[in-house]
Amino acid sequence: MEFRFTEEQNLLRDTLHHFLADRYDFETRRAATESAAGWRPETWRALAGELNILGACFPEALGGLGGGAVDHMIMMEEFGNVLFLEPYLETMVIGGGLLRSIGGPVAAELVPRTIAGEVTLALAMDESDARCVPAGTRLRARRNGDGYVLAGSKKGVQAAPWASHLLVVARSDGAPGDEHGLSVWLVEREAAGVSLLAYPTIDGGRAADIEFNNVQVPATALLGEAGGAAPHLAKVLDEAICAQCAESVGAMRRMLHDTVRYAMQRRQFGMPLAAFQVLQHRIVDMFIAVEQAGAMTHAATLKLDLPAAERARIVSALKVQVDRAARQVGQDAIQIHGGMGITEELSLGHHFRRVTANAARFGGSDFHLRRYAAHALAEGAAETVLDPSYNTEEESFRREVRDWIGDAFDPELKQLRERTKNGYLDKAGQVRWQKKLYEKGWAAPGWPAEYGGPGWTPMQRYIFLSETAASGCPLVSPMGLAMVAYVIMEFGTPEQKERFLPAILASDVFWCQGYSEPESGSDLASLRMKAERDGDHYVLNGSKIWTTHAQWADWIFCLVRTSREDKPQQGISFLLVDMSSPGISVRPLPSLDGPVDGEQEVNQVFFENVRVPVENRIADEGMGWTCAKYLLQFERGVAYAPLLRHQFRKLKELAREYRNESGALLIDDPVFRHRLADLGTQIDALDATEMRFFLGVDSGEAIGALSSMFKLRGTEMQQLLSEVAVEAIGADALPFVQDGFAEIRGRPAPVRTTPAHVAPVAPLYFNYRKTSIYAGTNEIQRNILAKHVFTTVAG
Repeated sequence: MEFRFTEEQNLLRDTLHHFLADRYDFETRRAATESAAGWRPETWRALAGELNILGACFPEALGGLGGGAVDHMIMMEEFGNVLFLEPYLETMVIGGGLLRSIGGPVAAELVPRTIAGEVTLALAMDESDARCVPAGTRLRARRNGDGYVLAGSKKGVQAAPWASHLLVVARSDGAPGDEHGLSVWLVEREAAGVSLLAYPTIDGGRAADIEFNNVQVPATALLGEAGGAAPHLAKVLDEAICAQCAESVGAMRRMLHDTVRYAMQRRQFGMPLAAFQVLQHRIVDMFIAVEQAGAMTHAATLKLDLPAAERARIVSALKVQVDRAARQVGQDAIQIHGGMGITEELSLGHHFRRVTANAARFGGSDFHLRRYAAHALAEGAAETVLDPSYNTEEESFRREVRDWIGDAFDPELKQLRERTKNGYLDKAGQVRWQKKLYEKGWAAPGWPAEYGGPGWTPMQRYIFLSETAASGCPLVSPMGLAMVAYVIMEFGTPEQKERFLPAILASDVFWCQGYSEPESGSDLASLRMKAERDGDHYVLNGSKIWTTHAQWADWIFCLVRTSREDKPQQGISFLLVDMSSPGISVRPLPSLDGPVDGEQEVNQVFFENVRVPVENRIADEGMGWTCAKYLLQFERGVAYAPLLRHQFRKLKELAREYRNESGALLIDDPVFRHRLADLGTQIDALDATEMRFFLGVDSGEAIGALSSMFKLRGTEMQQLLSEVAVEAIGADALPFVQDGFAEIRGRPAPVRTTPAHVAPVAPLYFNYRKTSIYAGTNEIQRNILAKHVFTTVAG
């Protein structure tokens, strides 16, 4: 998928943005809502004549500009920012979409007039007993000589009071619930027998309930073939959902912007609201919700040409996620604004009304979760429909990766992987797997070619990570390959690069990380471990804790205190330490998941007069804090979605194996199925966000503060999925198998009452309590993101 806009699309966005900024402020919009007309026809005419953008998404053969759904998305987001009243969604996206899709003489005559702003359209589809589902239509179209008679009613027809023509969905055949027999007729709003009960809507618009009292329409008013409208309606309604979600994203961005500015300006208890950490974190969660909603909208829009079932799956995931995000952002924005937030005076409340109205259209969350589940949870369904569109070379590379995995990921490694509680094998298995990757040249997907990495494009990295995760391949120990190596590349001397990087790449040397201390967890600036200069060496005294796989490590990279400064961060240096040095000892720290032998994970490392050559210092003395921040961007800035999809697949397998109290499989239990569908849509949203970002990052490039966003959402999802898995297996979570590798490694087998693939479920749940703690707690990540939001969003 190409998330970048073309020059033409950027021009469209900028032109519309400046036009609306000049001509459509909040007071102008308020005056329009209070007028008799309820909208600004002159603005509509300006879009058609002055800007010539109403035809942006029509083919040039029909007088348009040749754009597509992404152009709709761009414009709708701008419209959402200013609470645009005029019927772009109804006329251009839905009405224009149906005319374009069905075609025929009616479309050929009407499209040019619509592009010129002479015609406005409204879709008359919903009925009292058939909201958002065309197949529920009861309104009848009876044949009458050379024409038809429409009899029945429609409810909640948006923008109908402003429409010159109605596109009426009626049943020319079949019964309610049937897909066949649906047709669309073009009816003038003022036609005899058409009766409107018009009313204002909660978001400032206008709608109407409509009675069709034996309305006579000629056969020429029929769009396309009688009874054949269902697939056209399905496609256009999905396009409308994407466009409307873009509008909600625009409204959310405005609410976030206004809230950040208000929090910076409004003072309480002698300080600005922005100084209160609880509000900072709330605003960060708003920011994350907006970013995910925007990415998901863009991704779904790019996938609108998928086959119907796959398109329905991604569009429903989008609707669920955007409506949820909009509710969260709107409610939190009002809360932070306090009393002013619930007044008519600010635009904030009007934006909240708009996103609330949008959530009520085209089906609610329950409907879309059911639709999502029908496609995403079906036996044999693809794990995702969000894969980028691969060109020939990329598809060839994907096949190469799959073929290699088929050979390299052998039965023993698969057994080890199935029994692990955290994705890592024991040291023997880990080294064997990483050596296989090294021999293929794939051990370090993100390394630049100049240091021995594959030098892949962002798309190749994405393919490799997706394929290895989907196959359940072991995780690569990150301390060397994905962490310290990047610090050495960025800050190391040529001699240090030559000495350390080849061995890291070949997995000849295992590394661990020495950051945290007993009194310094996420607050690394308070670390105390001393490194006192003694000629050409530093002498280290102190300890490091929560040191993953220290019992395996040959080297450790450490943050140490080389001086005491007014600002604590200034006295920290970054050292590489040989774990075989005299004075180093390692104490295991057994954790909740009960590790023994090969699965022991964290340790405390003690340093007593350990001598480290000065040549092992990275960068200048006192630059350790700079190195640490750089490294943490790589530790936090990983793509979680591919791994989450593997975890989700395992959860679905459990749901097809375990039954509820009534004997039904969990996959068929309505409540559990609903939860699964909701988890699936959340993974899709994170996947879209990561994809939009990581596909634009070059090899070896740090990603900055946004790495905290991925760490936050990724680890929260890991924990949630592990929690639901424990619930799924019920009492089978009680047996505690501590040594998962026993049978494979020839050790005494544990007492086992559950299958081998179920035994790690409860340990994984306990193990994943760490994910919101390591690499800086998620609270720290919110602090980091808060600085980013307050310096960028309100600008």
